[in-house]
Amino acid sequence: MLNDLRFALRQLAKHSLSSVVIVFSVTLMLPSWVALNTTGEPFEGTGLAPEVFVEHPGPDPTRDPVLAAALERLTGENPAD
Repeated sequence: MLNDLRFALRQLAKHSLSSVVIVFSVTLMLPSWVALNTTGEPFEGTGLAPEVFVEHPGPDPTRDPVLAAALERLTGENPAD
């Protein structure tokens, strides 16, 4: 049985199958997906460009520029003022 499982896993990896019958009526199913950007291209390995770029402040634990940018975008106010 273990050899059948190993074979099934190799077949899944080799052929990008989502399911394979192992023995008799036992079917192994593994979900898979490809994350796509808005143009339908996969973005794995390239990432997505941010809509709002926020500079990293360095090792300043008193500021959270990402939170401040999000609040400013949501409320239209600068919370640092």
